[in-house]
Amino acid sequence: MQSKMQGNLVFVRLFPGENVHASLEAVGRKHKLRTAVIASGLGAFGECELGYFVKKGEYLRRTWKEAVELVALSGLFSRNAEKGFDFHLHACIGDSGHKAWGGHLFNAVVHVTNEITLLASKARVYRKTEEATGLKGLYCKP
Repeated sequence: MQSKMQGNLVFVRLFPGENVHASLEAVGRKHKLRTAVIASGLGAFGECELGYFVKKGEYLRRTWKEAVELVALSGLFSRNAEKGFDFHLHACIGDSGHKAWGGHLFNAVVHVTNEITLLASKARVYRKTEEATGLKGLYCKP
């Protein structure tokens, strides 16, 4: 992984075999990020797991073990005082037949490259599990 921060932009390059979530957490620590919005993300995954929210506590998950194109990556991550960072990432991937798939990104390992641009913010946000959905909702601290 390599990264460079200029102003409030962070340019990230991930290499084959690197885990996307773990690498972004390392970038967050390196640049002392509080909150980061994914401005863009592209490249390829060698494997990934996407999910579609069905109902409280249930996602319809699908795993790809073959290379897929990372068409788009979006979302944000924020510092969590207890355990590092909380992530909420979505991805759109394309397969060899040019079919697109998308959803919540549970896991991804880089194939060839990932190029990700982050927009860093000093906003203090946190996630709290909501009773109705079981999802971790985004809340802003004053």
